Amino acid sequence: MWIALDQGLRQATDLASILPDLEAFLAFTRDLQQRLGTTGVDGVSGALGLHRLLEQTLGAIPRADIERALAEVDALARTLARYADVLAELKALRERLGI
Repeated sequence: MWIALDQGLRQATDLASILPDLEAFLAFTRDLQQRLGTTGVDGVSGALGLHRLLEQTLGAIPRADIERALAEVDALARTLARYADVLAELKALRERLGI
């Protein structure tokens, strides 16, 4: 959006030709502010602050720890999928036996 607005301003020869771009930019900005506000984020500046906080927090975690945690989550997901398969088989068996 910023790039399109910048290009429009550079190519504009009069104010009337950039008004549609400015209106679209303002509508986008209002929509973004509203969406962020409904999630409890204080606008664009709040979102940028959260981004900086996440970068700082996650940057302090060693990559090996993150990879190990991801591997553990993946293993847990596979285990839960196996349990779901076993439960589905037990349910089917129970239905066949009429229990």
